[in-house]
Amino acid sequence: MEAKYHLRYLVKLRNRYRSLTRKQSQKAENTDEKMNESRAFVELSSYIEISVNSGTLLFKLSEIHSLYVTRLEALGVKKQVNKTRLKVYLLERFPEAQEQYDGRNTVLIFKEGMRNMLEDALATRDICKVPCPKSVSATLKTPDLIPYLSTCDFYSHRYLIFEFR
Repeated sequence: MEAKYHLRYLVKLRNRYRSLTRKQSQKAENTDEKMNESRAFVELSSYIEISVNSGTLLFKLSEIHSLYVTRLEALGVKKQVNKTRLKVYLLERFPEAQEQYDGRNTVLIFKEGMRNMLEDALATRDICKVPCPKSVSATLKTPDLIPYLSTCDFYSHRYLIFEFR
């Protein structure tokens, strides 16, 4: 009679033990997964650093995302990666980079690359000779580039307006 009475406590104890062992095995698997995710991110970061040092200063987010997902799959991690979160992690890792959106693609560009692109655009065009409507708006996300722009005849054009965000 007593064995029958205490059977439900024995079942509870076995269930708790089974739950505990399942959590411990999942924790070990999650640790390996997190280590592989960290490894893939470090490899991606080092790839970007090497590319920046060699002169590539513009990266499409979709290409970076596909590189990261491919490396995760090679390491055995089956996981969907959110592009926006990956972008946020990369922007935290590289504070000198900024995000730009051209209506179709999101790109990560470094300030040096933005400066080079503006210098090239200014060198190829004489703004004073180009017909221009009453207001042309150029959007720059960082006002850090003003010293680079003030060296040319860029501000002399009276119809050009800059919006700094």
